Amino acid sequence: MKEMEAFNETQDRVFAEQDRAAAQAAAEVEHEARRMSLERRASEAKQQRALKEVEADEAVEREQAERSLKLAERADVLQAASEEEEERRRSLELRADAVRRSREIDECAEEFARLKVEEDRALAAADREAMEQAREAKARAAERKEARPRTRAFTRFQARALAVAKGEAP
Repeated sequence: MKEMEAFNETQDRVFAEQDRAAAQAAAEVEHEARRMSLERRASEAKQQRALKEVEADEAVEREQAERSLKLAERADVLQAASEEEEERRRSLELRADAVRRSREIDECAEEFARLKVEEDRALAAADREAMEQAREAKARAAERKEARPRTRAFTRFQARALAVAKGEAP
């Protein structure tokens, strides 16, 4: 019985040793599983952080691209406004030039009309003066003719010419 007890004790020790070894193996497996789980969580957290950083970088790039696009659009709008303003300025200058030329043309036309009236008046005065001088010359000629001694008899033609010169003939 002692042998049996010794055998049982040995068996108990072996079983206890196996239980301890199994418990230790289970603890090591559990420890390894925890370590791997922690590593996996750390890796996942690291991946999440990297993903968030990439997303943040992409968001920053998108914002910069949007800002650049908005700035380009603003520049285009400002350029178009500047071109439109330049076109308006040129149009106003052209209108001002046209108005100035129109005024100059009107002034020239008025000056021409004034000069034409003056010329017409001067021509009319010259015509009147010439007519007056012609009448006076005819009158003087008629007076000289009458003042000449009449040695010969007038022909009908000469009598008629004298009457026309005096203004008596029809």
